[in-house]
Amino acid sequence: KGLLDVVSSDAAYYSKASTTVAENSRMMAGEGTSSSSTPPLQRSSRRRALLTKESVPYIIVTSDIMMGLASGMTIKFFPLFFKNEAGLSPVGTLLINVVTFPIMSACSKLAQYVSDPVTGCMSRVQICIITSYIGISCLVLMSVLRSVWQTWYIICPIYVARTAIMNCNYPLRKSILMNFVPKKSRGRWNSIDSVTRFGWSGSALIGGYLADRYGYGFSFLVTAIIQFMAASTWWLLLALVPRRSPQTGQPAPTSIQ
Repeated sequence: KGLLDVVSSDAAYYSKASTTVAENSRMMAGEGTSSSSTPPLQRSSRRRALLTKESVPYIIVTSDIMMGLASGMTIKFFPLFFKNEAGLSPVGTLLINVVTFPIMSACSKLAQYVSDPVTGCMSRVQICIITSYIGISCLVLMSVLRSVWQTWYIICPIYVARTAIMNCNYPLRKSILMNFVPKKSRGRWNSIDSVTRFGWSGSALIGGYLADRYGYGFSFLVTAIIQFMAASTWWLLLALVPRRSPQTGQPAPTSIQ
């Protein structure tokens, strides 16, 4: 009986020891797998990084091309609209443009002041989104308020506000684009503007067809819808274009070398 007790105790000891060794092996294997794998936070950040700072120029150019194609549908027909629908003379139509450009310049100065990284209260991207939406809203008003087309002192200020506010953010858009492209390739990115101007001629054909078949109001509305989609792509830039440098709190770098 004593021998059986000794044998039983030895068997229990070795069984416990083998169990401990097996558990330690599994723990070591688990630690090795964990150390060789990517941390969960890093994996999730990689999945979220679908858009990077290198995506900024492509987003801006895509938005500009869409905006140019949409604008080409109506810009060339505004003089005809004021002549045929508002009853203005050619001199009156010319005076509208004369008044628009100084107001556009003043709005541009105001937009740059408000978006200044030191004294301003908003970022450049925010200003571009807000001004685009205001301009689009004015175009929608021109489309739906057909009863005031003959009232020049109502329809003309709406047009002037639309043109001035819609285009006052051009320097900001261009500055953001130049901030995020290398200096050696800035000429190539600037050449995209020629594509936008060429698109005006092509989209003017569509705009003329819509105006002849459905009226100026419908053409304005289609233009506003496309411009809204183009302006909405700028929401993607809110997280990509910093207003200040995250490390120093100073204005963001002015260019990519």
